[in-house]
Amino acid sequence: FGAWLLGGDQGRREVEWFVTAARGVRPRLAGDDVVALGVPAGPAVAAVLAGLRDGVLDGTLADRDAEVAFVRDWIGGRKEG
Repeated sequence: FGAWLLGGDQGRREVEWFVTAARGVRPRLAGDDVVALGVPAGPAVAAVLAGLRDGVLDGTLADRDAEVAFVRDWIGGRKEG
């Protein structure tokens, strides 16, 4: 509410977009799915789910296969880094 109240026109537009369009957006994969793909249980699951949600919102993860690929890339990046 504070962002809507104090954020000016841009802040209001972003809050209204979230409330009307983005709040219900969820990735197709759930926590159990990402653990089954090899993400260690714990905070890493939350990080991957947040990344999945962001990808769904920005349109880069359009289907389940893209989400699985995202998770596998995330796991691969952790092994390399």
